[in-house]
Amino acid sequence: MTTLLLIFWVSEIVALASYIYSCWPVRTRVSLLIKMMCSSIFAAYGITLSKVISGGSGIADSVILLILWALIFGWIGDLLLGLSHQVKSNQSTIEEKDRNLLTQFKNRGILANALGILAFLTGHVLYCVAFLKALQAFGISLKWYTFLCFALPFILYAILGVKLKLGKHLIPLGVYFVFVSLMFGLSTTLGVGLWNISRPFALCLMLGSCLFSLSDLGLSLETYGGERFKNLGLRVFRQIAYFTGQMLLASTIIFFKAM
Repeated sequence: MTTLLLIFWVSEIVALASYIYSCWPVRTRVSLLIKMMCSSIFAAYGITLSKVISGGSGIADSVILLILWALIFGWIGDLLLGLSHQVKSNQSTIEEKDRNLLTQFKNRGILANALGILAFLTGHVLYCVAFLKALQAFGISLKWYTFLCFALPFILYAILGVKLKLGKHLIPLGVYFVFVSLMFGLSTTLGVGLWNISRPFALCLMLGSCLFSLSDLGLSLETYGGERFKNLGLRVFRQIAYFTGQMLLASTIIFFKAM
């Protein structure tokens, strides 16, 4: 089992390093392919863990299935957002006089971006349902820090909304960050509740959800914050945070199998 874990983690690290190198300063088709390799690794990692590890009760199986679907929707979201970036790159090469073609490319980019965000939103909802089921299974109630953890990402989003002047994107992104915040709050509550039972599980859960939330905040900055946030440091941070977060959340399947 240790060898299997190492293979997946080393593969993810190598693919992620290659992706970061290939997507700066301009995202290309090659970088999109490498990005999808990164996403395929965390999805395959979760599926493999669910198959090769024995055990698990009915509730554990339902929680694991929800996590697997959340990983798959993360894969879909990565593909759609990657295609959106490709459309924008192709759009920049079209001459201004071809207004009809420019409009078509713009609409395709908007649609791909919207569907990508919807896919990630679905993934967050699935994580929320999975963690709620686990909380009920272990008899863990919501605590005061649940609401504090829920508030933190949303407060950061609200600050971004004021600073970046999101306009028509304010409400859709607000809805998205409600579920990001809910996922973070529920996972932290579950992690704290199970800290004395399995600290590795608690760390995977809490750190994974924290990194995922930070990557979403970073993506919002890069997307809506203007040129000052389009820098290598932020992109490196959010890519490392996102893919590491997904791998850590996939790793929780090991512990849910022991439920």
